[in-house]
Formats: sequence, C-alpha cells, structure tokens
Amino acid sequence: MPELPEVETFKRQIVNYFQGMTVKTVKSSGKVKSTGKMKSTGKMNIAKNDSILKDFSGDSLESVSRYGKYLIITFNSTSLIFVFHLGMSGSFKLNRTEISVQDQLNDIFKHTHFTFEFENGITLNFVDPRRFGSINVIHKDQLERYILSNLGPDALNRNYNAQSLRLSLNRTSSDIKTALMNQKTVAGLGNIYANEILYASSISPFKKSNMLNDNEIERLVDNSKLILKKAVSCRGSTLSDKGYTDLFGEHGSFQKFHRVYNKENSDCSRCNEKIQKAMISNRSTYFCSSCQIQ
Repeated sequence: MPELPEVETFKRQIVNYFQGMTVKTVKSSGKVKSTGKMKSTGKMNIAKNDSILKDFSGDSLESVSRYGKYLIITFNSTSLIFVFHLGMSGSFKLNRTEISVQDQLNDIFKHTHFTFEFENGITLNFVDPRRFGSINVIHKDQLERYILSNLGPDALNRNYNAQSLRLSLNRTSSDIKTALMNQKTVAGLGNIYANEILYASSISPFKKSNMLNDNEIERLVDNSKLILKKAVSCRGSTLSDKGYTDLFGEHGSFQKFHRVYNKENSDCSRCNEKIQKAMISNRSTYFCSSCQIQ
C-alpha cells in the first residue's frame, strides 16, 4: 500500500511536470469509486457522473498537495478539486505518447481508471489494479469537513509533535503499532514505516499505547520525521513484488535502508539477535525482541 513517502513522491513529480498545463479532456473508466464517507454525503461520485468532468476541459492545473495518504489536485478556474486516495495498489503514471485516451484505458495501462489528457498530448493516468483506491470531486471549502476532519495530524507537519501524539495515545489501550497505523492518530503511516519507526525508537510493537513514557513518545515523533524524510528523498520503497513505481515507472530505493521490514530471521543491526515476525491486527510485524523494549 502506498504510504506517505510514496504519495509525497507522486505529489512532487506531478506538480513539477504538470503545473500550469491546460487540460483537454478528463476521462473515467466508470470503475473508480468514491469513499464511503463521501458517498454517504451525496457528493459527486465521478464513477457515476461523467458530466462533471467536462467542467475541467480548458482549465489549467494549479497545484498539487498532500495530506496523509490523500493527494489533492486543484485547477485555476474552478472551486472543484480532485481528492485521490491510492488504496492498496493505486499509482499515477505519465504517458507521453500520442495514442488516444480510450486506447490507454483499454490497452496500454490495463488498470487505468482515470486520465487527465493535456493539450500537448501528454496524459496523467491513475492506475489501480486492485481498485481499492478512490477519487472524489468536492469544493475546496469542503476539504476540511469531509476529509481532514477524519484524520490526525500529518506525520510531516509541525502539529505532529510529542504533545499531540500523547493526547491521542492516552485515549487508547491498543498496541502502539496499531495506534500508529490508525490515521486518526497520525496521518500517513502504514505497515512499512510503522515497523521501521518502532524499531528505530527501540519500542516493542506490542507495547500498550497508553503505557509509553514521554521519552518514548519523543523518540517516536523524531524517528517518524527522520525516516519519512529519508524515504521521500529515496522516492519511497519498492518491494519485491514491484507493486510501486513512481510517475515515470522508476523504482523507489528506500527499501535498501529497511532495517526490519520483511527481514525475518535476519540479524538485528544493533544486537545481532534474529528479527522476528508476528501478526498484529492482521498485518505482518517485524521486530527485535531483544532491543525493542516492551
């Protein structure tokens, strides 16, 4: 699943490549979905309302932003914005060829479900093989109400700090790994980076969240920011399944710096004990029982 570093990579690449370009057409495969929260509020579900997409023809891409695992695209002449969530397998891909948008949807990118075609013939494609991702079209002033209000502080924002994390963790007795992956605690972390952050912080993934002391919480916040910034600089992590590649189809490289994720039975880099694997909340969890203190 794409996490904060992968989504941030797409954000930076899209804004660098497409900012200011004029849209010719916007196409949906009809198979993309809106999130349950958005659907229940009756907001625009582009899978069923293709006519709304015509409003973007002739407009230019103004900016791209990110909050947690959400990517937000805004345009110059409309108050409507696109809010993407990549789900388990979503990604953005660039296509420089002159081939038609419909051919792209049906052939070149088999799992392309959404395409921005620009006047210069270049396309920005949302590709999602497993179709757990979502796209919503909302007004800019609804972003806080329908998206951000359901999330904790972004893991790279200043308001994610020891105080905010303490307040969140005091409300739960769940294990710390599950708490870190809860987007209401902190937005942007998933399984890969939660494993790495806990290892770097010498904290057991099994430890109860409300039992962490102040020093442990400070370590979690500091290591979250260090690891995520490093991962962003490496354009994210591409695992052995090659499920994630960036806008240009290139692999990320932060997997070279993983110290525990998918390292079962490898030597711990600190104490030489074997890295162990367990399941927490149905997610693979990697840790060193010797130096990650419970």
